[in-house]
Amino acid sequence: MQAPYKIFTLIFAIALMTFVIVRCTKENFVEPKDPFAIQRLDPDPNVLILGEGNEALKLKTNQANVITTGDGVSITGSVFIENSTYGDLRISSGEFNLVEGDTGNFLGFEGVGLIELPNEGIFKEISIPELTAAPIGFKKGSEFDLEAFSFPVNENRYYFYYENPDRFNAGLTNTSFDNIEEVAIDPTDPFFYLKCSMEGTPLGFFDNIGIAFSTQGLIPFRPLVDFYDIPTFEGSIYLTGTVPIEKYPVSVSGETVLSFFDKETDAEHFFSGEEFSYKMGINGQVNFEHDALDWLNLEVVLGQATTYLSIQTDGETQIKWAGLRQTPSSTPSDFINNVIGYDWDFLDYLAVSESKETFYGTIGTDLSDWEFGFKTESWMHIGSFDIDMGGIQLEMNPDRLFFEGRAAIAGFTKVSLSGDINKNGNFKITGKVSNGFDASCCGLSIDFSLKITVSLEHKDGKVTFKGKGKLKGEACLGKLCADFSVSASFSISSDGEFTACFAIGIGKLGFDVCLDFDKKGVSETHYQPVMSYIEIPIEEVPVENRFPVKSQVK
Repeated sequence: MQAPYKIFTLIFAIALMTFVIVRCTKENFVEPKDPFAIQRLDPDPNVLILGEGNEALKLKTNQANVITTGDGVSITGSVFIENSTYGDLRISSGEFNLVEGDTGNFLGFEGVGLIELPNEGIFKEISIPELTAAPIGFKKGSEFDLEAFSFPVNENRYYFYYENPDRFNAGLTNTSFDNIEEVAIDPTDPFFYLKCSMEGTPLGFFDNIGIAFSTQGLIPFRPLVDFYDIPTFEGSIYLTGTVPIEKYPVSVSGETVLSFFDKETDAEHFFSGEEFSYKMGINGQVNFEHDALDWLNLEVVLGQATTYLSIQTDGETQIKWAGLRQTPSSTPSDFINNVIGYDWDFLDYLAVSESKETFYGTIGTDLSDWEFGFKTESWMHIGSFDIDMGGIQLEMNPDRLFFEGRAAIAGFTKVSLSGDINKNGNFKITGKVSNGFDASCCGLSIDFSLKITVSLEHKDGKVTFKGKGKLKGEACLGKLCADFSVSASFSISSDGEFTACFAIGIGKLGFDVCLDFDKKGVSETHYQPVMSYIEIPIEEVPVENRFPVKSQVK
């Protein structure tokens, strides 16, 4: 009798325990949290400092999302970053681990989260049709592999970044960003970078480019070539790749910054594919073809160049560019080696030559409103000395041609020729020669400089030929020195006017003579010679001042 009773009691006990366990389990069961569920930020969130120094970020998340770990914290849920302009921005939702540093700030952030892009300001309509999760990291701009990531990151700023093997798409009104593979986000602007293809804007289709967006329009444009007064500015969009400029005979490629004149309205029109007002700066390569260059047989292809483009919806446009082409230094031994195949290194103490070519120009609203310029410069380096060997400059527009050339001969004689020729027939051509010499021997020393200038000018039917020259210097015998100078000038015109002047000076002595032959005070058909003469008599100069000693002169 006892055995069946014991069996019944055991069965009853097992059934009772099973009932209790099942009931307790159902009542206390909690569904696991979905880490990718998008949350709102509670009024009293948990605040964690990411990074160090002035660039540190305030990361916020709900208190219930945080669990303390051995080396920091783990977060499951949405995370936000404090922004001084737009408040708290949601960066992502997912599962993240933060590593605490020695100072209490968190220096590590990694995990898997939903890819989200900041949608504030002019980018408030940006959307990702299908949110996807990807590995997310956090590091300074100096830690990026710039060649692989190819974005203009600030080396001192902190960024969140996604490296997503499964490409995704995003859109903004009528503009699509396709095949996005990499993303970096600077939440302080907010500022974000994409590697993708873009189409739907008035600029056309861009394939496999790097593109960055600044919500507040803080991307700086600094001309790579600062010659020719190309302006600096800040913009909203950064591009890498080739930019089509359909109106002009110019193709440009490189790094581009785009700035909207009206940030809100023009940005809306840009992403909708409508006309908009903007300015654009490009650092990179310029390929230029224009009918104005045909007579020069010149094709401009510049690798180191800066282009500025301004286009308004009212039709007013302007494009400016400046570029450099630089020839690297070479030595005489390099030249001989290239010619005969033998390197004489002992010649390297001689001159090293270097040259630089600069192209620049402007095109206005009307393609007939243009200006082109070209100049070359060259130097010779001997030891620690740099010798300017001269250069050439040519500048032209539809109404005017200007040219200038200068050269150094034998190191100390300089020759230059310049001209200004107008379409109306007026012109002026000027040539200059200058020289200098300094020598001493046996107590006698002499130094002098010689300058000669000659010009030919045609203005409103009148031709004038002018010239002037001056020789000046100092001669010393022991401590006894004297300055000397000889100068002459002349002017003769096609209408018969003539002027000639001559002057000699030694020490404090000298005289000037000028002869004018013009129409002053006379009828139109007669000329009157006028001669002037100025002399400093020797008796008017004290003896001690006629030839001062060298110590007094210096």
